[in-house]
Formats: sequence, structure tokens, C-alpha cells
Amino acid sequence: MDDPRLMAVQVLNEHSDAIAQKVMERHYELDPAYAASLTPAQRARCLQDVRYHLMYLANALATSSPGLFVSYAAWARDLLRALGVRMEDVARNMRILETVVADSLPEESRSHLADYFAPAIAALSEPREDIPSELSEADPLYPVARRYLDALLATRRNEAADIIADAVAGGAPVSDLYLHVFAPVQREIGRLWQLGRISVAQEHYCTAATQLIIGRLYDQVFAGERSDKTMVATCVSGELHELPARMVSDFFEMAGWNSHYLGANTPTPAILRFIADRRPHVVGISATMAFNLSSVSDLIAALRQSDATPTPKIIVGGYPFTRDPGLFAAVGADGCAPDGPQAVMLADALVGA
Repeated sequence: MDDPRLMAVQVLNEHSDAIAQKVMERHYELDPAYAASLTPAQRARCLQDVRYHLMYLANALATSSPGLFVSYAAWARDLLRALGVRMEDVARNMRILETVVADSLPEESRSHLADYFAPAIAALSEPREDIPSELSEADPLYPVARRYLDALLATRRNEAADIIADAVAGGAPVSDLYLHVFAPVQREIGRLWQLGRISVAQEHYCTAATQLIIGRLYDQVFAGERSDKTMVATCVSGELHELPARMVSDFFEMAGWNSHYLGANTPTPAILRFIADRRPHVVGISATMAFNLSSVSDLIAALRQSDATPTPKIIVGGYPFTRDPGLFAAVGADGCAPDGPQAVMLADALVGA
């Protein structure tokens, strides 16, 4: 392996546990008072946080995207602040991480580390961002989205389902409910979790309820005329956030495509076999967590090398691709789209409408 950047990625992936352990040992040596203040459970969480730092750094290096690591640092800053963690400790830990990573790499692989760490450490020191609500009062379906979110947060699933049913009965197109209710409500739920206002359990409850309610709309999603165009939508192995890919797949159905949605955490060999059997025009790959980008890249490389003829066009989507507009090319895709309607438009352009 001659590329110094890829050499660094390999070292980080293969030795992440040892590097993380060394980071925490050095942190405790430099700050005994900090070490003494932590319970065993807190020490374990600190070690896991460093492992997360390394996963995000490795994926940022693999895609030559410093912005991806900076975005992660800003996200971690807001999350950890909401949990009461001192940013001085986090910033110091990140500086130690930079030193330990540099010491772990061959000299030729160290030259660009500052491009990733300097802005990330600076982001940790910035004031907490005022993260605006994902629900906009200017949206014509805002009242529906607001009531729907409130019902979910109150664990009133049946009420949430009735709100959607009433909107449909009142003439709201299903596609508008996807775009202006389900999608922004899911993003708002993620924001509330990041700010520490709801728990992981509440977040999972809301997502599961929305999946169930979406399923009740499928008689309308699948009601239109069919074309001969086919797409496969999937999450890569390790990616557990399945709802975004499912919603994009449904938009293809509403546009007349024949879609096959494979779900979350799908093993790469299974995806390849399915695509070889179905021979779709387009494959949509979703990754919400940036540490799954290497799996996206590996899947795309495997698709390009497979015997599928013709080779399907590949569209990617998910949070990391909204942070870096050029990221889709770095993982080998033909394009990316931020939502279902734009994914359909891109697919039509790629294969010829």
C-alpha cells in the first residue's frame, strides 16, 4: 500500500483499541485529578468515546474529508455538553489523541493530520450552537407535523396514526406527508436526543411508531402505474438507521418504479447476490453514521467489480453526504441526493427517464 493516507487508515482500523487505551493512559498521567474524578463506568465511556473519535477520523481520512471530522467534533461537542461533560477535558483528550495517532503512524502518513485535528479541536472550543428546530412554521403541513411529534413524544401512537389518517382524508398527498411530516419529525427527534431532551428509548419508540404508521399508507404508495425501471435500496452492513432508505424507496414506488428495499444492516454478500438476481437500473445506498462510509465504499467497489450487466447506477444518501458535497465521488457513487424526490430525479437523469 503506497498511499500514505490509506496507510494511516489501515493503522487506525487495525490498532484502534491499543491507540484508544494509550490515549486514556496518557490523559490520566497528565491530569491525575481528572483521572481520580471518574468512576469505573465513566472511564469505560471515555475509552469508548476515543474509539468513536478514531472511527470517524479513519473514515474522514479514507474519503479525504476533513470537514467530516470537524462536523463530527461539533456534533460531539453539543452532545457531550448536554451530558454535562467539560469541553476542556474533551479538547485536551483530542490533542492527546492527535499526538498518539501521529506517534503510531509512519512519518509519511502524518503530514495531513493537522488538517483534520486543528479545525476539530477549534470546533470543540466554540460556544454551543443554537440548533434550530427541524419543524418550520412556514411549512403548510407544520400544524400536522407539530401535532404528530407531540403525540409521539407523549407515546400516544394511536393518536399519531389518527393525525396522519385525518390529513390523508383531508386531501394531503402521501408524498407531502413523507417530505413535510415524517422526514422533519424524524430529524427533530434526532435533534432532541442530541440536546439530551429525550432518551434513546424514546427516540427508538418514535421511529418504530412512524415505521408502523407509514406501513398503513402502503395501499396508496403502491397504487400508481408501474414502469419497467427497477431500483434496490439498502443500508450497508452495520448501519441500523433504516427509515431514511425505506422512505426513499417508497418515493421511487410513488414515481412508478419497481423498488426493492432490503432493510438495515444488510450483509454485503447478500446485497450483491440480490442485485445480481434482480439486475436493477439503480442501487440506492444509505449511511446515516459516518463510521459506515468505509462499508459504503467497499460495497460500491464490489458492485463495480461484479458480473452485474449492465452495471447499475449508484446513488448514495444520508447525513455524511449532506456535510460534504463531494463525498459521493470519494466513495465511488454516481451521485447523491438529500431526499426521496431528488433521488428519483437523479435516477431518472442517470438512466434516462
